[in-house]
Amino acid sequence: MKSFLKTISLVSLLSVPVLAFGQSPTDMSNFSFRLKLQTRYDFYDTFRKNQMDIFTTTARTGLNYKYKNVYGVIEFQGGSATDASSATASASTSNGQQELFIVRRANVGLELVKSDPATLAFIIGRDHNVSSIVYAPDGFSNLVATNIDNISAANSQDGIALKYKGNFDFGGVDAQVGYYNNFPVAVLAGGSTGTTSQTSPFGTNSKGVGDATYNSQSKSGSRAIAAQVGANVKAADGVVEVRALYSSQPNAVLTSGASTYTSTDTSNIEASVGYNFKSNELKGGVWFQQVSIGKTQSSTGSIVTNDITYANGATDDSYTATTIGLGVTGNSNLFGLNSLLVSGDYLTYGLGYLMVSGQNFSNGGGSGVTAFSNQSVDVNMINIAAGYTQGVYSLELDYIMSNADKEIYAGTDGALNQKTASLFYLVGTIAL
Repeated sequence: MKSFLKTISLVSLLSVPVLAFGQSPTDMSNFSFRLKLQTRYDFYDTFRKNQMDIFTTTARTGLNYKYKNVYGVIEFQGGSATDASSATASASTSNGQQELFIVRRANVGLELVKSDPATLAFIIGRDHNVSSIVYAPDGFSNLVATNIDNISAANSQDGIALKYKGNFDFGGVDAQVGYYNNFPVAVLAGGSTGTTSQTSPFGTNSKGVGDATYNSQSKSGSRAIAAQVGANVKAADGVVEVRALYSSQPNAVLTSGASTYTSTDTSNIEASVGYNFKSNELKGGVWFQQVSIGKTQSSTGSIVTNDITYANGATDDSYTATTIGLGVTGNSNLFGLNSLLVSGDYLTYGLGYLMVSGQNFSNGGGSGVTAFSNQSVDVNMINIAAGYTQGVYSLELDYIMSNADKEIYAGTDGALNQKTASLFYLVGTIAL
């Protein structure tokens, strides 16, 4: 009997480290699943003769891993290349472009300091930074958003960073500073220098993406720095949300060829502030972005030896695009109008206004249109939406309309002769 009790005591002592440090590294509790699926159905598009088109705009999946003070993320995404948030890697087929799943995130991290209120971690690999919040429906937060976290998954950031996270009595604070091979920025599409898609006149163009280097070496010695900070501060029955980001990259590669590169200097400032009342029952705020694009430069050094120098082009195509937006979203919980709905379901609504100034566009001219090149164009947009949400599923009717002071949009004939464009669509989303 004494021998048996000694054995039980020994087993108990040996089990203490396991209980203290959790499960083994391969235990399933260390993994969490990521998923986002989004499909759009267009009822009306000023760019299209044929209406009632359906597009799968986002298909994203991945895993989070966390064990002790080590963590990792792997995330794949594919979808329509014309969508602001989806992949642009593709291969030709008889039916146009066949989209491929690509790596959106692939990084590993180590928590260097972990105390009761705060954590400081080191991460290395491919990331997709999250920055300012767009307080508006899908049209602004997805289709035409130029903030960093909405840039195409093919253009994620590759580098190293320090990440801080703190939880305090007043709320939470997050911050990150990093050093990257590339840190692309985005501007609105449109005009002859932009991309006109077969699905919509609405979209974005990414700049400085040539050194997106997942699974390969960088093309040049160009490096970017970026820093961001965010805070959620408790206030009455809601939370004040504040976000800010700055990035800068000299000689960011635009295009690469067998013997030449083109590049530009880029910088990006983003910020947003808003109030989230009772967990999205009413959420509103403003957001700001200023993207600076320098003159296009051509390489003059040796690409083979990676000894690259640049010379400015003859045309001054530099500009600074400023975006200011404000919006509000909410749901029927605020008004107690859910008596006819299943418990946990609610109706949603949203309204947003967006103004973009200073961005350069070009148009080669045509019937009734005077040609212009690298001219600043002011653009004003509105976005209205209504929908239905059930848990992680949402269905939303969106209308987005844009008005510019020059002809930067194409009509149904494909000619760049329109100052206005509009889109009315239904979008369904599942996000975990």
